[in-house]
Order: sequence, then structure tokens, then C-alpha cells
Amino acid sequence: MIVVDSSVWIDFFRGSGTPQESELVDLARSDHELAVTGPILTEVLQGCGSDAEAEQIEKHLLDFTMLQPESELEYLRAALIFRKARSRGITVAGLGDLLVASACLVRDAWLLHNDRDFDNLATVSDLKIWKPAA
Repeated sequence: MIVVDSSVWIDFFRGSGTPQESELVDLARSDHELAVTGPILTEVLQGCGSDAEAEQIEKHLLDFTMLQPESELEYLRAALIFRKARSRGITVAGLGDLLVASACLVRDAWLLHNDRDFDNLATVSDLKIWKPAA
């Protein structure tokens, strides 16, 4: 399973041409299971310029596996990751990234992203980062 972060979805919907966006297109055409989380869905939809745009994007994203928190373990792990990062001088911008990382860790899933916070979190946890093909 590969969780696709909001940073990649935003690149995709904007047509930014990033390596992660190209990787998303390739992965969507493959047999890989792609997933999103509640924080990812929220982050993408909050950037929409209209309700019509949000509805269209929502339908698209909900075609993928939607991960729900399995238990309070995901929240506890998010807090633990934050404390580990902070103890090493790493600042994480928001709760959403911590919850996404925790969802990946609990499921041993990969994460495709375009957000350096996740690379930083991977240095203090077992978060697996999916790298775009060269």
C-alpha cells in the first residue's frame, strides 16, 4: 500500500509537473493499492476554489482506499513521533503530517510525498518513503 500525501495530490490537480506527480500517474496505472487519509482529504479539499471543484476532487480521491484510524494507537504514535523529532531539533509544521505518518507506520505502508517534513520524520521513525522512479 502507498499513501499519497496531499502535497502530491495538489501538484497533480495543479499540473505542476513534479517527479512525484508523474510517479502518482504511473502508480495509478499499476497494480499498487493507493490510499489517502482523512487529513490528506481535508488538506486537498480546503484548497479548492469552489464547491463544484471540491465535489469533483472529492469524488476522485474517494475512489482510492480511505484509511480510518485503527485505534488510539495512531494518535499516540503521532505524539511520540513529534516528541522524537523535537528532541532532535526537528520542527514538524502540523498535526496533519504527524497523523499521516502515523497511519503509514501502523500499516507498514509507503508514503509518496513532496513535503520535506516527511523526510525529516523518516529520520526519527521507520516511516517508509516511496521515491519517484528516476
